[in-house]
Amino acid sequence: MSAPEPGHIPHSFPHPDLSGAVPTSTEARAKRRIAALEEELQGMKEERGMKQRKTTYYVAQDRAIRQMAILYTNLEDLIGKNDRRYEEGSGESTSEQDRLQHGYITLAQVLLWLHGKLSELDIDNSQDMLKKLKRGADAAHSDNTSTLKDLIAIWINDVFRPSPLLKSDDKRSCGFAHDVCRKLLSPAEWDWSDDWRVVKTGIRDRTLYYIVSENSWLLFLYENYLVDHGNLKKGLFKSKILVKAFKATFTSPSSARKDDGDGIGTDILENNRRA
Repeated sequence: MSAPEPGHIPHSFPHPDLSGAVPTSTEARAKRRIAALEEELQGMKEERGMKQRKTTYYVAQDRAIRQMAILYTNLEDLIGKNDRRYEEGSGESTSEQDRLQHGYITLAQVLLWLHGKLSELDIDNSQDMLKKLKRGADAAHSDNTSTLKDLIAIWINDVFRPSPLLKSDDKRSCGFAHDVCRKLLSPAEWDWSDDWRVVKTGIRDRTLYYIVSENSWLLFLYENYLVDHGNLKKGLFKSKILVKAFKATFTSPSSARKDDGDGIGTDILENNRRA
């Protein structure tokens, strides 16, 4: 074995200190600490990216739920009602319960993975998933409302030519504050041809006879915005605005633009099938 070169200091294992720790250099410790932090940061980024992908997926999946499965009932109630129905067995049920059950079945058919996922996940992850799905549904609802607000103003201006024109971004001149909108939003049984000032004053003062409630069909639902007071079902759900709004929401705004008139002789569902 050759002798060590002059000035060479052979490596030797350092002696532990009183605590039993083996001394290391400050530089080596810093390098290892930086490497560990970088690895931890990378792990956090990957975890965050995974959570973001899950969020994006769930939010995107539920954007059509309000149109395809259930309009108003929240998902938690829909799932809970299905659980109770299963536990209670095949007893008598109301039409409302049957409607909600059909809503859950449609939901499970639209999102084929949902029913199994609800069984796999714990309560916290399940609630988190439903929260993200609800976010997607609410976002779609908000988008539809925003789109319709602009489109309806265009349609009303095109058909009725009001002066001044209806502006979608001016809340003070919409609804019952606008002469055309006020009439369209009024119950069909109100007679504007006799003395429209009486009706207008009654709405403004909220007199007992001129209260708008869910018990009346509104004029904008009728074909040509005219009503047969002897037969309130005649022309119901056949107005141009209603058909266009249905198409804009359930198909696309472009399909609504192609619709060209009232009185096509079919209900809104048939209109949608023809689109």
